[in-house]
Amino acid sequence: MGIIDKTFHKGVYSENWSERQNAIKTTDDIKLLQKIALTDENWLVRSEALKKIENQDFLETIASNDKNIDLRQQALQKIDNPKILKNIVLYNDNPDVRRSTLEKIKDQKVIQYVALNDDHWWVRRAALEKIEDPTIIENIAFLDKNYKVRKAALDKIPYEKVIEKIALNDEHWVIRKAALEKITNSQIFDKLAKNDINWEIRKDCVEKSNNRLLMEDIAVNDENFEVRAAAVKKINNHDLLFKISKDDTNFVVREVARSCLH
Repeated sequence: MGIIDKTFHKGVYSENWSERQNAIKTTDDIKLLQKIALTDENWLVRSEALKKIENQDFLETIASNDKNIDLRQQALQKIDNPKILKNIVLYNDNPDVRRSTLEKIKDQKVIQYVALNDDHWWVRRAALEKIEDPTIIENIAFLDKNYKVRKAALDKIPYEKVIEKIALNDEHWVIRKAALEKITNSQIFDKLAKNDINWEIRKDCVEKSNNRLLMEDIAVNDENFEVRAAAVKKINNHDLLFKISKDDTNFVVREVARSCLH
């Protein structure tokens, strides 16, 4: 064994991780590099070995099994085999790896499957951003269990009739409020001004509504004083305003009614 070989052998098996890392830079022995990439206790040493490895199946092993997420991501960036990428995005146990893999996936069927079925909402949302089929997007907007994913789907929907259904039916007030900002149908505003369980949405819809009789009803009967006050600002029934200025249980509402009388 020559001096260089002895130095390399000493370095690659050194107890000092930086010496092992430097020794790796001097070899192209793939079998040795793969062994180091799999077994070295230091992730920086494993990373150095991985830089010289191109075998796609081996890279999949690292992307799927290494205990260090940065090394998994490093391996992933070197993978370009569509079949292997599909396996990773469908079956890898780390959601961050699956999400990163999506950036390299072009097959719409695979992307749709991930958007509809992945366990983690941020992976589904990342897949949603790449979906082109409007039917799938609408399906996600109505059915995904996470409101952030539904919101992302809502942002991709151009059809007002679909958005109206979301405004009326989504269980999360953030989604209903976002949907309201994209519609112009006064009938929807009136329905939500009267019936939505969230006072902020009722108030927003009161401010958008031009239904005089509905405003009078809400000004008297809504349980929230801010909603009543918003409705009071939109009525011109002098007798009703006078009654509210005297009888409403909230000082703010009474003051708004008095200001409208002048």
